[in-house]
Amino acid sequence: MNYLLKIVCAALLLSLGILAHLSAQYIVTYNANTALKLLSVPLDTKSYKAGDSVTVLSNPSEVIIGNEHGFPGLKFIGWNLCPCGKKTNYMPGDTFIMPDHNVELYANWETLAKPGVLYGAEK
Repeated sequence: MNYLLKIVCAALLLSLGILAHLSAQYIVTYNANTALKLLSVPLDTKSYKAGDSVTVLSNPSEVIIGNEHGFPGLKFIGWNLCPCGKKTNYMPGDTFIMPDHNVELYANWETLAKPGVLYGAEK
């Protein structure tokens, strides 16, 4: 009898653990990935379960201007799973499947040729 009770308890605990995992909620955060704190990043107010489809939100500003401290102009070229830009790259509107953990997307930037020049202003 004691053995049967242990089996039932183990099965119950296992099912509760599985249910807790299935109901877990995860978030997506966006990181400007630059020392320039002037950028605003998208705020995803949704929470997701593992396996949900996530749509990547819009980029921060298309371009930033170089400044008096010598930072070159930068152009946004996508969101990446790694600050170094060497993992999967996503553009606004792309989708990915939510893993079973939170996701942080880092802005990926291209350095423009002339610091201090605002590119893309003609838009």
